[in-house]
Amino acid sequence: MSSFKSLRGAFIRRCRSVVLGMSIRVKLLGLILTLVLALGHAITFQARHAVEKTLRSHLAVEGSSIAQNVAARATDLILVNDLFTLKELLKDIRGGCENIRYIFILDPYGYILAHTFGEGFPVPLINANEPTAAGFDRTVKLKTTEGLIWDTAVPISNGRVGVARVGISDADHRRDITHLTLRLITTTSVVAFIAILSSSFLVWFITRPIRSLAAAAEAVGRGDFSHRTGIRTRDELGALSKTFDQMTAELAKVRAERLAWERLHKQLLERVIRAQEEERKRIARELHDETSQSLTSLMVGLQRIQQLHPTPEIQAQMEELRSIAVSTLDNLHNLAQELRPCVLDELGLVAALEKYVNEYRKRYMLEVDCVTRGIDDQQSLPSVIATAIYRIVQEGLTNVARHANAASVSVLLEKTKDRTRIFIEDDGCGFMPEQIDGSGDHLGLFGIKERAELFGGRFIVESRPGAGTCLRVEIPIDMIPLGRITWNPNEFKGDKTPEV
Repeated sequence: MSSFKSLRGAFIRRCRSVVLGMSIRVKLLGLILTLVLALGHAITFQARHAVEKTLRSHLAVEGSSIAQNVAARATDLILVNDLFTLKELLKDIRGGCENIRYIFILDPYGYILAHTFGEGFPVPLINANEPTAAGFDRTVKLKTTEGLIWDTAVPISNGRVGVARVGISDADHRRDITHLTLRLITTTSVVAFIAILSSSFLVWFITRPIRSLAAAAEAVGRGDFSHRTGIRTRDELGALSKTFDQMTAELAKVRAERLAWERLHKQLLERVIRAQEEERKRIARELHDETSQSLTSLMVGLQRIQQLHPTPEIQAQMEELRSIAVSTLDNLHNLAQELRPCVLDELGLVAALEKYVNEYRKRYMLEVDCVTRGIDDQQSLPSVIATAIYRIVQEGLTNVARHANAASVSVLLEKTKDRTRIFIEDDGCGFMPEQIDGSGDHLGLFGIKERAELFGGRFIVESRPGAGTCLRVEIPIDMIPLGRITWNPNEFKGDKTPEV
């Protein structure tokens, strides 16, 4: 029983799927054809039933009339016992009507006086039909090898003389009913064909605007706002088409304005980033050229003072001052390098990251794994994107060194067709990502987030106290401003940090 229910449910779901997958044109044509065929079959059934009922009444009346005629004409012949003439009378009456299959007369005791069967008389036929007790005619329907026979029994002189039996076949009437049914079916088929032709044109006329609207909507979905429906009717579909065309024109206008704004935003963004980097270069050069030279001159002066005053006290003070000057000079060199590494301009992002990671290992004594995928030279990324990625990695590693208390950190830089992904993962103390804000403790992470969003990117932090931290940054390569791309909030869910 359960298997039958499951099969029935599967069949119902399959039928629903097929119906829902049909086009409106097929559904309308199927509905019209179904209505025409159902109406034709209903008319055929009702007409056949009515004709059969009428013919049955006609057969009963015809049988009763013939039987009464036989009874009336056979009365005198039975009374004078003229059986030969009686038999000839029955043959003449039977020959005058093709529908009569047999005629026979019984005496009051049920013996056969005359019949039209020839040599063999079917004896069971005698008791197949008898007049009513009141002496009225009785007609019954008999099933024989020749089909249905309408047998009518009429008492002769209220049964005192005998009974006249007449059997009438309905073969001619069945042929008439069959002929009528065929005519009705033919008429229904012709009407159905005409209905299909007319409804096809009607359905095409009705669904043409819908198809035009669907094509226009599909074009708009592809980003083609120049497509128009071309519907000029004055009905509801025409009004809808006019509204849709107006909406498409407005969307085209909005897109043109948005593209213009995006181009302007891109230009401004490039200028801001270029100005920032140029300012970093200028400051780095000044630190290297002017401040470094001043510190070098200071060191030379300290050395001369040390030579002019060889006393132990002055020697010790001068040596301490020279150590401070050397340390300051080294810090200035590192600061200038961090402000704008020359290798980023000369050799590209990959070489700059490798150099920075090597210096990072020596400075902070941390194990760092750095892997790049899809970036082979300095031309694989726009300069502004490369600079932004370098700053993000730089800030991320600096945060690890300052706050994570980690033993190792992994960096993965991965470039795909239209975007770049950055993964920075450490095994440090971790923290609660909900606590990120613009305060001093999280200023570095907040800066990474702002830099990523400036390029229309996305920044995600995964961390727990005692379980380390993973930073994920994704930046579109075409530098689309924030708001143009609709990010999928589930895109990073379930992703694992790539092994590096």
